[in-house]
Amino acid sequence: GAYRIFVLDAVGNASSASTAVLTVDTSPPTNQNAVFPNAASTKGGGTVTIVSSGDTTNNVWLAVASTTSFSVNAASMTKAANGIATSITAPTNAGTYYIYVVDAAGNASSQSTAALTVDTTAPSISTALAVNGTNTSATITFSEAVFKSDGSTRLTATELVPTIASGTATLTSYTVSTTNDTTFTFALTLSGTSDGAEVLTLTGTVYDGVTNSTAISPTVTFNDLA
Repeated sequence: GAYRIFVLDAVGNASSASTAVLTVDTSPPTNQNAVFPNAASTKGGGTVTIVSSGDTTNNVWLAVASTTSFSVNAASMTKAANGIATSITAPTNAGTYYIYVVDAAGNASSQSTAALTVDTTAPSISTALAVNGTNTSATITFSEAVFKSDGSTRLTATELVPTIASGTATLTSYTVSTTNDTTFTFALTLSGTSDGAEVLTLTGTVYDGVTNSTAISPTVTFNDLA
């Protein structure tokens, strides 16, 4: 509602109403789902796309479920630059977060229906690098789908590079294939007969779908075919 100031003296005489009006706003914003319409995932501290709340005086927050008090904490609660911002930085802690819109009077919306998942776990090797009995094929499996640095483009022989050290066999060429971006198979073309002293090393950097990264250099020893 709208309110004005009145001043009463000691004997009860009242002034006229103030010219200025105090407006008391108790209506919270309801556009949190418009600001964050779809669920998303990102790494800790990643940039998240949102939609303008339509009012620069609003504050747009990312916070855990059922939050009622808002203050900036990069680990667990973040705020967009202003109410018309189209991006917000994700908290650095892993977890599930929601958008809240808080107006200039401090009224807070309900949490958004859509959730942001912050993933801070880098991919790892779940099945060790191994070679087949003739040393002509090698396989490795990761804990999750892995990609190039954009988090979506399939890895190739440029990013995953096998090399051979020691022994009598040498690597003349190779190809890499995958059907699920989790298990990779390397077809190895060798020169010479393996004496069992060869060590195959696979080097590269892999990224998960939100670009958490891991540098790898696993090794495996060839079978003796001499």
